[in-house]
Amino acid sequence: MTHKAIHVRTGRLVTPEQFISLEGPGYRERGVLPRCPQCDAPLSPYGVHSLKVTSRFDHPDGSHCPLSSTPDSRYAHLAPTDWDLEQGKHLRSALCDEPDRANLKAVYAACLALCGKLSGLEFAAMCKKADYFQVWRYKGLTLTWLPYVLVTLTDLPIVPRKRRSPLRMVLHKPSQTTLDALWVRPETCSLHLFFADTGQPMKRNPIPIPYPKAETAKQDTAWIGDRLLHAIEKCCVAHESFHLGKNSNSGSGRNMPL
Repeated sequence: MTHKAIHVRTGRLVTPEQFISLEGPGYRERGVLPRCPQCDAPLSPYGVHSLKVTSRFDHPDGSHCPLSSTPDSRYAHLAPTDWDLEQGKHLRSALCDEPDRANLKAVYAACLALCGKLSGLEFAAMCKKADYFQVWRYKGLTLTWLPYVLVTLTDLPIVPRKRRSPLRMVLHKPSQTTLDALWVRPETCSLHLFFADTGQPMKRNPIPIPYPKAETAKQDTAWIGDRLLHAIEKCCVAHESFHLGKNSNSGSGRNMPL
């Protein structure tokens, strides 16, 4: 469940009470439905006038959105405390709008250090998944912590290979906490590795956060040649059509620190 949704007429985040105050009880008849900030599905306000339950927005039946009541367990960790739509535009732009692709290279290099092996195609797949889940909108998320989220979004390799079991990285954080722990108390979090096909843990120590090799890798990207850069730039192909920016200016992504 989620306690905030996007009011489509204003593009703002609203609570169920705010939505009803803006649209009134006849919102369905007029075809005005709030949208999920994570999966963009139409939502239904619930419990606005009840004294027994906390008001919320409900997803359609069968939804596997991390914010729904039936989330896909693979992505259940992708549930932040809050959202920031403006930050979402700036963070997505920051990844791709540097003239020399400095931020894009740094984030890829960090992901490579975390994964050990990572093709440009696989990195682009992570970004595509981040677009799908609107990761950029997670309030408080910065480019510093973005690699630690991206590597949890896809199993590697994305193209099956003989004699290599698929790898899955799972973010471990304090129990009963939201994803915000990653950037609020990163030292309490770590990345654990599993065989994706069996669910069995790998015999490898958890990766601490922040991971020194990943942080160092961000500063050493001169080795990334044109061919690899062209591959990881596929992460930016969807940037122009990123639906947050379809009807508004995306803003500059420069000067966002790594």
